[in-house]
Amino acid sequence: MVSHDQMLLASFAASRDEQAFVTLVRRYERLVRSVCRRVLRDQHLAEDAFQASFLILASQAKSLSQGDRPLAPWLQTVATNAALQLRRTRFRSQQRE
Repeated sequence: MVSHDQMLLASFAASRDEQAFVTLVRRYERLVRSVCRRVLRDQHLAEDAFQASFLILASQAKSLSQGDRPLAPWLQTVATNAALQLRRTRFRSQQRE
C-alpha cells in the first residue's frame, strides 16, 4: 500500500509539484528542526542543517517514493547526519583559526 508521503514524493519527483513538497516540509519541519537543534545547539547552524535536510529530500524524492520505508525515520537520520557534518566542518574551521 502506498503511503500519503510516498504519493507526495512521487508527485514532487514527477512534476516538481511545489505544493506536495511544501506539505512534506510542513509535516516534518518540527521533527527535523528539533533534531538539528539538539545536535548543534546553535540556532543559525541548525537552520542550515534544516535546509540541507530538505534539499537532500528533494534530491532523493524519486527513489524514496518508490520504496515503502517510512519517511520520518529517514528524515531524522538525514537531519542528524547533516547536523553532524556541519558540526565537524565548524570544528575543523575553528581548529585552523
